[in-house]
Amino acid sequence: MKKYLKYSLNFIKKPVSYAENINQIENVFFVFIIALYIFIRFSFDLFSPHDFPPELSFEKVGIVSPEYWEFLISYILTFFISFSVFSTTFMININHSTNFLKFLTINFLLFSLFLYPLLTKSFFLLFTIIIPFILFFIIRKAMDDLISFMKIFITLYIIGIIFEPLLFIAEYFKIETLFMVIYLIFSLTTIIYYIKLIKTKFDLSINKLLFYSLVSYFFSFLYGLLLHKANIFTSNITKLLIY
Repeated sequence: MKKYLKYSLNFIKKPVSYAENINQIENVFFVFIIALYIFIRFSFDLFSPHDFPPELSFEKVGIVSPEYWEFLISYILTFFISFSVFSTTFMININHSTNFLKFLTINFLLFSLFLYPLLTKSFFLLFTIIIPFILFFIIRKAMDDLISFMKIFITLYIIGIIFEPLLFIAEYFKIETLFMVIYLIFSLTTIIYYIKLIKTKFDLSINKLLFYSLVSYFFSFLYGLLLHKANIFTSNITKLLIY
C-alpha cells in the first residue's frame, strides 16, 4: 500500500517523471486504481439521491431507479469504450497519421466503419463486436504504446478518487455553487494532467494531442450510439453511460 501511495504522490507532484517511467510500474497498481475508483464511485452512486443539481438529476435525464448491477455494468462499459475505442483510435492517429492526407484517409475509413450500421439501420450488434477487434488489429504493432496510453488513462482516475468524495459532500448538503466549483476544478485538473502525461510520453504538440483526443472522443460517442441501437442493455445503462 505504501508503494501505491508513493506512485500516486509521484503522479501528482512530478507528472513528467511519472509519465517517463510509467512502464516500470507494476500492472497490479493500475488494477488497484480501477478497483478503488469503482468502489468509491459505486458507494456514492448507491447512497446518493441523484437529485442535485436539479438540471443533472436522474429524473431530468430519464434514469429510473437504477439497480446496483446497472451501475456496475455502466462502469465496465465506460472502461471498455475508453480502452477499446478511445485509446485505440488515438494511437492509430499517432502511429499512422504521418501527414494530413493519411490522417484524412484513415479517419474517413474509420468513420465509414462506424457510420455504416447507423445509416443502414442494421447490423448494430455485429458492428459493436467487430469494431474493437478491427481497431486492435490495426494498432497491433504498437501494442506497447497502446498499453502505455492505457496506463496513463487509468492513472487519471486517481484524480477522480480524490474529487468524488468532495462532489458527494456538496451534493449531499445541496450546495450548488460548491458543487459546480469542485466539478470545474476536477475537470480542469484532469485535462491539465492528461495533457502533461500524454505530451511527455508521446512527444506530441498540444494542438495534435487535443485534436486527436477530440477525434477519439467522437468515435467513442459513435460506438456508444451503436451500443444503444443494438438494444443489448437496458435504457438505464445506456443513459448512465452518457451521464
